[in-house]
Amino acid sequence: MSLIRLRGPVLFSKIILLSKKHPRQLLFCFDRSFQTTSTNNEEIINLSNQVRMKAADAFRQEISQFRNLTDEMKIGPSMEVYERLKPLKSLTTSNLQNLVLAITKKQLQQSFKEPDPYLVQCLKDVTVYITENQQVCSASLWTSILNAYVCFRQNEKCPLVAEMALSWDQGCLTDQQQTNSTGLLYGHILKCLLLGNVDASKRKMFLEYAKSRLGDENSSWYKFFLYTLAAIQNSESAQPKLTFLIQRNALSQQQSQIAFDIFTRLSCFDQGLRYLNQPGLTKNSLPSNFIFANFLKNYWTQTHNTAKFLEAINNYCSIAKYSSTRLLNLTLGILFRAIPAESDKKSVESLLSQLSDYLSKLHAGKPNIVTANTLISGACLLKDKKWYDLGMHFIDQFGLKPTVVTFRSSFIAFGALSIELAGIQKLWNSLNEFLASKSMTLSRRDYEAVRKCVLELSARKDASEYIEWFNSLLEKERKLDVSDLYLQEQSEQPSLKEAGQ
Repeated sequence: MSLIRLRGPVLFSKIILLSKKHPRQLLFCFDRSFQTTSTNNEEIINLSNQVRMKAADAFRQEISQFRNLTDEMKIGPSMEVYERLKPLKSLTTSNLQNLVLAITKKQLQQSFKEPDPYLVQCLKDVTVYITENQQVCSASLWTSILNAYVCFRQNEKCPLVAEMALSWDQGCLTDQQQTNSTGLLYGHILKCLLLGNVDASKRKMFLEYAKSRLGDENSSWYKFFLYTLAAIQNSESAQPKLTFLIQRNALSQQQSQIAFDIFTRLSCFDQGLRYLNQPGLTKNSLPSNFIFANFLKNYWTQTHNTAKFLEAINNYCSIAKYSSTRLLNLTLGILFRAIPAESDKKSVESLLSQLSDYLSKLHAGKPNIVTANTLISGACLLKDKKWYDLGMHFIDQFGLKPTVVTFRSSFIAFGALSIELAGIQKLWNSLNEFLASKSMTLSRRDYEAVRKCVLELSARKDASEYIEWFNSLLEKERKLDVSDLYLQEQSEQPSLKEAGQ
């Protein structure tokens, strides 16, 4: 419809109606009409400018509101955010996809905790909304939604959502230029079907459908699906299919990430290790650092096979052609959060001794200060001083230069490890010397790290000396806004013995 051809009240009413319901569509419609029709009518020109401003303002408000909501998701209470996310109809396809990506990212940041029920509900609301409003759907939006259900561990819902995505796809005409995005969508559909443990007949139906839509049984995506299904069934036909893809340089990082995510979630670890031993692999056919580190974490916590754990890191890094340290630091960070403090001590001891030897002999790199800081943080998470000692050992052995993070991590670890006051005071003096050498001054975050240390020790019978020492530090540093960091005297807190009584 060309608005320029309308006149008077009819034009005005159409503009008002559209501006309320579809401000962005109105802007597009008016732009197209104005470009294709020349007019000297001043009323029309003024009105068009008003419409453009109104549409632009509405769009800016929509984007601003969306950004505020996604920002709040990272830090705000989930209940409040969810309540404000209910009116989804103002969001576009792009905004809906960014919304799904935002809640998925939040889940990944707290992946060792149970999924937030309000964010799960928000995801379900988005799913229902797009099935009722097909015009906002796209292959990339469905891909993001399917990935979100996997990340939120909604395995029982995955097959249903996969079928909804397939239903949408069946109603679309697939453009030949969109083969890759379609293949990526089908890859996530396959992942959801497998995690939902669908029977063999449904897998076969999916394969037949994918082959018909991708247009060629030699399509790299179709061959990849055949390989993945053969691999999780531990079939001997898996390796020839993988070789076929590698020889034709048809294996992408997107495909390998889907495969490793499936291997991780279905505990098919041997298949992942075999994948890395396949000749001809390139950096482009490896999963991302994060996906592979998550695979390694799950592999070690379920098998405790440290030798193969370290061999896998070596294989990955030799193919990727970069330092083992980079992947190791990431893996350690994930691993420490996954190993419970009461884990099998022998397995942890084995990991510790072999890790120490491995790091000492790194051929493609060497431990850096991030490695040491991660080990020190691990001491806090596992409440085991050996990890702290190993971190300090690498600092000495490789001549690593401590950072402020080293000291802050050490204070927090000291609290978890119940280090004596003299040791904490020595560390504090070292921090002051370090900052002086860098022409830096103490910050609130430094005091906050010591405060966490003291709070960890506050249940001890002799905690009063720690509290007195910490409060004396604050007395000397009045210029910092640290008034709320003061701790109560031990006399005002019940001891463990008194609490027990």
